[in-house]
Amino acid sequence: MNKKTKVEIGARLKIIREKFRLSQLDFASKLGVARSTCSRGEKGECFLPMEAMQSLAKDWNVSLNWVALGQGEMFIHNPTASDEALDFANESSEVAELLLLMKKLPLFKYSVLQYFMRFKTDNSQLVMDALKPQLPVEAAAA
Repeated sequence: MNKKTKVEIGARLKIIREKFRLSQLDFASKLGVARSTCSRGEKGECFLPMEAMQSLAKDWNVSLNWVALGQGEMFIHNPTASDEALDFANESSEVAELLLLMKKLPLFKYSVLQYFMRFKTDNSQLVMDALKPQLPVEAAAA
């Protein structure tokens, strides 16, 4: 990851800390990291540990999409899963494993999403064809 991206992530971490009106010491303490780690994270010199990022998402309702990519809103507002998404999750053990990894490792989620976005761009016709309603078997045979 390039230096510019690290600095941008650090700036967003500082915005979060200031939003809650916390000192670096208090913010670091609540995230379970040293103040120096928090300071270095805000400067873009290092990433916060995965546990701290998970705490931001789980305990503070901070969108890791916003932290990592600067996309969307800073806070998650009542996330819900649709019935279709839940059905999809129950289709196979591979999907269940993927969703578990994405839940336990939020930055993994963004790697998967980045891969999908590249795939979708490089294979736009394939994706569009897959999204078209499929004809019933009887109609396709006719």
